[in-house]
Amino acid sequence: MSDVEILNLPDGGVLRIGVVADTHVPDRVVGLHPALLSTLQQEKVDYIFHAGDICDEQIETQLSKVAPVRAVLGNRDWLYGRKLPHVYRFEVNGTRGVLMHGQGTFLDYWWDKVWYTLEGYRFARYRKTLEKMAPDCDLFIFGHTHRAENMVEDGRWFFNPGCASSPKYRRGPSIGVLQFELGKAPQGKIITLDGAFLEGRNWKTNK
Repeated sequence: MSDVEILNLPDGGVLRIGVVADTHVPDRVVGLHPALLSTLQQEKVDYIFHAGDICDEQIETQLSKVAPVRAVLGNRDWLYGRKLPHVYRFEVNGTRGVLMHGQGTFLDYWWDKVWYTLEGYRFARYRKTLEKMAPDCDLFIFGHTHRAENMVEDGRWFFNPGCASSPKYRRGPSIGVLQFELGKAPQGKIITLDGAFLEGRNWKTNK
């Protein structure tokens, strides 16, 4: 792979990456979920990956107060004139990974719109797009669908943290955490963000 960032394990031998996608500030919500930053802090992440549809660059500024941020362009980000890469490639502890939003090319995006209308969400459609964008990777981190995924298929790991703002299914807003540890297989988990719900575009605290 070209243009790959090597992420080294810290002295403790464990590297943790917080994964966030589809924050949609301010196009769908006025700000981050109240528990998002504190959850990342509690998880003691070394990096934060944002899988696109960030929209406002101030979100990256807020996230960077927790850990260094790597971010890619989502289909909504171009409306805000964002200057971000479409893909970010990295390698950690022997795992070759790629971070992308997941919508693919302009044609891929609109072709999927047609199929989504006809048959709804099908992960297999997105998998084809992901693998076409980065055929040499072991780990695919993506967003776009607003649905969490954490699965291994044919030896490849597909990880979507879900939507941090307005998910399209019953599970609430969520983020993810990946852990890489010396001598062990990498692991990932999805964390549902509790304590607040959306009322219109505003977060309301649960009582």
